Amino acid sequence: MMSFFHIKDIETKAYSAGTFTSTDGSFDVKNPFTNKAFAKCADCGETEAQIALKKAVECYHKWKLVSAKDRAVKLEAWATIVRENSEDIARLLTTEQGKVYNEALGEVMQGAVMIDWFAQEARRIHGETLSYKGDDKRDFTLKHPVGVVFAITPWNFPFIGPIVKCACAIAAGCTTILKPSEETPLVSMALAYCADKAGLNEGQFSVLPCHDPAPVSDFLLASNEVRMLSFTGSTQ
Repeated sequence: MMSFFHIKDIETKAYSAGTFTSTDGSFDVKNPFTNKAFAKCADCGETEAQIALKKAVECYHKWKLVSAKDRAVKLEAWATIVRENSEDIARLLTTEQGKVYNEALGEVMQGAVMIDWFAQEARRIHGETLSYKGDDKRDFTLKHPVGVVFAITPWNFPFIGPIVKCACAIAAGCTTILKPSEETPLVSMALAYCADKAGLNEGQFSVLPCHDPAPVSDFLLASNEVRMLSFTGSTQ
């Protein structure tokens, strides 16, 4: 399994349900060291959020029925493709976010480790039988995926942050929509490229970069079809 990533595969694109799509507008992504633009990124709005949510809901009803073993196989493939592309992704992370290369590569490789870990944990999602005061009853719990998860991540760990939020949810049978930081959107698109090549391309993982977060976030946060929010960042 060899799949090589290039920035041209993701520049000016959003990723929604297995499709890299262009948007009406785009915005510059700057190198924080030079403060000069080195690439452009898709600028998503409410329309793209509506499409991604529709696909995520449709996919959820299928994905939650996939066995934990088969979900784990997809995630393991995702981790493998991340490792195959780790040096290119690390160079992009350094250019976009400013980490020195060794730290960037460490973040990418740790991200692959975490995807593998979530894949293994998916096989160990069990309910629980609880003690009860009477002999005529038995208490037990069953764990179910909650549905569509909306994730918002900051700029400081732009590769591993989305993995922490989205890979575990996907492993549990949920579907996810990611809004990355407008300062570091392209490395999240690189993660989407790897997910797509691993077969997580039916709506399990969508990435909606945007220069102004409000239209995407306001729509998704107001929707009853989004069942969980995972947020790291500030109120600004």
